[in-house]
Amino acid sequence: MPLFFYKALLIKKSRHGNNHRVREAATFALGKFVHENHKVFDHLKNLLTDRWFRVRINACRAFADAEEPRAIAELEWVAEHDLDYRVTRIAEECINFIKESMKAPKEVISIREEVDKLKTNTMEMMQKMNRLERELR
Repeated sequence: MPLFFYKALLIKKSRHGNNHRVREAATFALGKFVHENHKVFDHLKNLLTDRWFRVRINACRAFADAEEPRAIAELEWVAEHDLDYRVTRIAEECINFIKESMKAPKEVISIREEVDKLKTNTMEMMQKMNRLERELR
């Protein structure tokens, strides 16, 4: 089945009126589609103010799982305004996770640069060794 079918199904199942456990699972699963669809992002943003606290928690976790930096402002609002301490704690953890994930690419870039330097050094050394071998013959 096409992915848009799954997105629509998850949005439908995460809405009020379905079983709480189904809504929780569908909410968390929507995190896999946040980057692909603005509608999913908006729906998850709305679920951050849902009546059921576990849906709010899973909406926070879905944003963290997607490592979505656009959600930091909404998660900060939840951390400051939600009345349930469990939700505020999870929102703060998710904010920290997203911020840490934003740092990772810089580290990856520096590691790649170091690997590239090592490759060029290795190539230069191999060329020097080949020259020395030719001279010795």
